[in-house]
Formats: sequence, structure tokens, C-alpha cells
Amino acid sequence: MKDFMIKGTLITMVIVLLVSCSNQDYQKAMDEGIKSSGEKDYHLAAAYFENALQEQEKPEAVSYFNQTMEMEKAIQAYENKNYPAAMTSIENVLDTENGLETVKLDAKQLKQKVESARDLIDSFEGKMEQVSDDIKEKDLDSAQNGLYHLQSDIENNPQLSHFYSEVLSLQDQWNETLVKGEEEETQNQVIEEIQEDDQDPPKEQQSSNETDEELAYTTYSNERFGFSFSYPTFLEMNPPPTNGDGITLTHEDFEMVAYGGHTNVLSDNETIETYYQENLDNLGEVHYQKLTDQWYVLSYQEQGTVTYKKFFFNDSEFNTFTITYPASKQDKYGDITTKIANDFYSPVIY
Repeated sequence: MKDFMIKGTLITMVIVLLVSCSNQDYQKAMDEGIKSSGEKDYHLAAAYFENALQEQEKPEAVSYFNQTMEMEKAIQAYENKNYPAAMTSIENVLDTENGLETVKLDAKQLKQKVESARDLIDSFEGKMEQVSDDIKEKDLDSAQNGLYHLQSDIENNPQLSHFYSEVLSLQDQWNETLVKGEEEETQNQVIEEIQEDDQDPPKEQQSSNETDEELAYTTYSNERFGFSFSYPTFLEMNPPPTNGDGITLTHEDFEMVAYGGHTNVLSDNETIETYYQENLDNLGEVHYQKLTDQWYVLSYQEQGTVTYKKFFFNDSEFNTFTITYPASKQDKYGDITTKIANDFYSPVIY
């Protein structure tokens, strides 16, 4: 009987000792988890609370573990710009019964960030849609202003960086629509002037009216200044200058000169207006002119010759090209000029 009582006492002592150790390990894991959550290391906090659950599956440990796991998921979803998933996890954090108040406070702050980011993106997508509509309706001034604000928004908000390629696509659509409009207007003006002068198109012109689809094109890229464009293979390239700044292409009475250069060389603080005004001062009647912050276009006719010039500008470099041909060859060279202008890429404005 005495031996039995001794054994029972020993077993009780072992059980008490084990429970005491378990309680200590549980509390230590809980304390470390609370500390880590206070430091906003929710991944580590969840690991500590999971260790506590392995010691003792108490409701408090379950709540803390679920709460920190959801908070970690919310942060990852926010960083990946998956805002619906982030909001779902945030609501789970806030709805956790007997959860840590500090974690709920962090969740509320993150919720404000998610809502702000979501509103920013909704607004940005609305602006892109408006620019697209303006381009389709050929309201190019409004579209240009919209594109400027879109680019500014991306520069000031890293959360919008993934929209960069879509904005570039809108910029390309705007450029293409603008050039087509310019060419149509210039062609109509030239045709009207020819009709007013009672000048019948030469038979040679009527028989040689080739379309872009019938012509083969190749691409020229300038290694020094980075611009490039497509041109018909029937154009011949003159020997390029040794400084590599551009090329001259010719065919009978058609000529194109394209080149790049550095700004602020002739004088300090040059602007695009400096070059634009200098060109205008040397011209007579201009049929079409357009000036923006980054480029300008001039189209005019002088002594029976059509000239189309486009100039791209930034604070350090410029790219430009000029095309000339007889007004009587408008039907032959007008579409070619349009395609070259559409395909011309200038890195100074991107």
C-alpha cells in the first residue's frame, strides 16, 4: 500500500512538471509571437503562434495565429496589386474574435492604402478610356492633354507603373491619327491649289500612281541618335556623313533628309519654340503648322514644291526629317510621305 502511494505521488509530480514545462513553452511562444506582430513581422509571428498551438490548443493562440496569417496574406496581395484579395484578408483580420488590437490597427491602416490605391487605379483607367475616346473622335488637343497627365501620374505613382505600355500604345495611336490628319489636310490643300491653277496632272503621274501596298519597304535606324523609320526600297541612299548623324534618300524629284543633333549648342536655354520660330521666319505661306511641347510640324508649298517637316525636341537632343517633292506628284508621293511619318520613331520624346 505504501509503495503504491509513493508511485502515485511520483506520477503526479511528473505530470505537474510536464504541464509546467508545456505552459512555459506555450507562454514563451505566445510572447515571441506578440513581439513579432508588434514589429509587423507577421510571418514570424504566425510561426510562433503555431508553435504555441502545438503546446496547447487554446482559443487565444488560434485567434492570434489566424489573424497574423491573414495579415501576411493581405500584405502580399497588396504588394502584388491584387486589391480584392487584400481586402478579403483585411476583413478577416478585423473580424477575428479576441484578436490582437495592434494587428487590427495595422489592418485598418492597410485598408486605407488599398482603398486609396484602388481609387487611384479606377481614376487612371477612366482617364485612359477618355483619351482613347478622344483619339477615336479626333479631338487630339484634348487627347494630348490627357496623355500628358497620364504620363505625369505614372511618374508620381509607382503603383501605376504597370500601365506604362498601355499609355505608350495610346501615344502611338495619337501620333498615327495626328499624322494622318495632317497629311489629309495638306493633300487637300495642294489639290485645291492645283485645281485653281487649272493644272491637269501629267499623264506620267496618272500611270505611275503606286500605292503603299504595291511598294516594298525597308527600315533605317540611326545608331548615334536612335531614330528609325521605314522607307520604299526604290529610294537611293546618298553616302552618309562621317559623323553618322543621319542620311539623305532620293529618287528622281523626291528627297528625304533625316538627322539628329544636340540642343543648347548655339545658345543656352533653347526651347522648341527657338527652332520653330526660326523655321517660320524663313518661310512664306504655310499650309499647315502644329506646335507641341515636344515636337512641331510644318507643311508648305513654295514654287511648285511641297515640303513636309517634323521636328522632335528635348533638353539635350533633337531628331528631324524633311521631305520634298513636286506638288504635281502629290498622288504619287503623298501616301509614301504619310507612311514614313507614321513609322518615324524618335526616342527624344519617349
